[in-house]
Amino acid sequence: MTLETNLDDGVREQYQFAIQGVGLDPNAAPNIEVRGGTGFSQVISSGDTTPREQDFTDFGTLMATDSPRVTSFQVRNTGIQATLNINNVSVLPANTGFSVIPVADGDLEPAENTTFQVRFDPAAATAGSQVAVIRVTSDDPDTSAYVFNIRAEVEVIDDTPLEFSSISRDGDDLVFDVTAPAGVTYRITSSRTMLEGSWTPVPGLTGLSEGTIRIEDVLNSTNEEPKYFYRLERETR
Repeated sequence: MTLETNLDDGVREQYQFAIQGVGLDPNAAPNIEVRGGTGFSQVISSGDTTPREQDFTDFGTLMATDSPRVTSFQVRNTGIQATLNINNVSVLPANTGFSVIPVADGDLEPAENTTFQVRFDPAAATAGSQVAVIRVTSDDPDTSAYVFNIRAEVEVIDDTPLEFSSISRDGDDLVFDVTAPAGVTYRITSSRTMLEGSWTPVPGLTGLSEGTIRIEDVLNSTNEEPKYFYRLERETR
């Protein structure tokens, strides 16, 4: 737009200059979007009930004794004109081992973003699959509550000891039965000295579960002394 004015300064009779501006839509509204994954490259849709490793909503499998795992998510205002006001970020239910570290800035201008973190503590959860809902509330008129599911799997270490249920000698062979907890595998290792670092797996006697085990040619037939020392070791917990 060009404005023109009449002057009587004796030098110029007219003075022209250009002006411009951007009109604001009185009905403009903010628009919230949440992202996760590497470089926040994955959009997490509101209402998503399927956690995925790609967007970091699936925290994976942790042992009950593992350290807490922390994941960051990004909140964006993809609106054109209006400010997005983030009211709260929460996780439900509260007894799943998940907790939220709040956003750094709750007011986002168009194209701005901020982050919040979700912490999962396996020690605070029970064994098995843990599923929770992240809820981000804002003044987005279309999605005032932006919700999506997260999950983690907790495994508990079974410290039930391995046990010899029977042991016998068959010639120079040693035969024994082992009782092991469900899902636990073990191996037989041998050493001539019993020093740490000297134990090596016996070929063919790894990845074992319950059953009868035979270690061949254990004893020296001449003097009845063992050729090696043997021990039972867990492979999986």
